Amino acid sequence: MIITIGWVVSGRIAFNFFPTAETTILYANADFVSGTPKKDVRNFLAEMEQALWDTNEQFGGGLLVTAVVRHGMAESGDFERRKSDYVGSVLVELLEPDERDVRNREFINAWRSRIPVLPGLENLSINERAGGPPGRDIDVRIIGTNLASVKSAAVDLKNVLGEISGVSGIEDNMPYGREQVILRLTPTGEALGLNADNLGRQLRAAFEGYLIQVLADGDDELEVRAVLPDAERDRLSSLEELDIILPGGKTMPLTNAVTLTTRRGFDSIRHTDGKLAVTVTADVDAAVNNDNRIIANLRQSALPNLEREYGVQFSFEG
Repeated sequence: MIITIGWVVSGRIAFNFFPTAETTILYANADFVSGTPKKDVRNFLAEMEQALWDTNEQFGGGLLVTAVVRHGMAESGDFERRKSDYVGSVLVELLEPDERDVRNREFINAWRSRIPVLPGLENLSINERAGGPPGRDIDVRIIGTNLASVKSAAVDLKNVLGEISGVSGIEDNMPYGREQVILRLTPTGEALGLNADNLGRQLRAAFEGYLIQVLADGDDELEVRAVLPDAERDRLSSLEELDIILPGGKTMPLTNAVTLTTRRGFDSIRHTDGKLAVTVTADVDAAVNNDNRIIANLRQSALPNLEREYGVQFSFEG
C-alpha cells in the first residue's frame, strides 16, 4: 500500500480520486466576438442543433430526449448563466446511461466534429453536467491585481490545455464583452477649455439624446430629444466624424481634441479577497488522459512560467 501511494503521488499510476458518474445532461456554449450580427449567431446555433441531430442518427438514433437552443444565454455547470447578444447555448438531455451503449464523451466528440468553425467564433465548449462531486476535472483560479494580466494568463493557460490530448470543454468565467472606446483629451483640447465633464455631456447628448422639450397630453408626457440617427449611433466611426462645441461657441472635430483608442471590455469582473480572479476549467477524458497527471505537469512547468510572465498566482479548486 505504501508503494502504491508513492506511485500515485509521483504520477506513475494514473488514478482519479473521484470518478465522475455519467449524467444525462450536456450543454454547449458558443461565444462570438463583440459586434457579431445577431443573425450570424442564430444561424450558427441552428447549425449546432442540426449537427446534434445528425450525431444522434450517426449512433442509430433514439439517444436524444430533448434539446433546447437559446440565443443570448450561455448555460453552465458551475458558473452562473451569462446573457449577451453574442452568446448562445444548446442544452441537451440524453437517455439514462444504462439505457444506451454510447458514452457521453464519445457523443460529445462526435458532435463537436460536425460543428463548423466560423469567423468571429471566440470559444466553443461542450460539457456534461457533473454527476459526482461538484467541480470540473481541471479547475484553476488565477489571482492578480492587473485585469489585462489576469485575462492574458487565462488565455495562455487555455491554449496550453488545448494542446493536451483528452482535454475538452476549456473555458474561463471572465468572457470578453463589448468593445470599449477610450477618449483622452489632447493638450490642444485642454488649451481650448475642454474637460471631461463638458466633453462627456456633449457625447451623451449626441448618442443618448438631448432633451429639447416635454409635451403634455393629458396625464401623458412626450419627450422631444435631438439625437444622432440610429445608423450613426451604431458605428464607432461616427466619433471620428463628430464635431464638438468649444466653450467660446466655436466647433472643431472631436479627433482634434481627443485621442481615440479601443479595447475589449468584459461581461463581468470577479474578485477573491479583494484581488481580481478568473477561473479556468476543463474536462478530461479518462480513457485518454488523467487529470492528476495533467495538474502535476501544469504545476511543474506551465504555471510557473505564467506566474513569472504576468505576475499572477494560481490555485487549484474543486
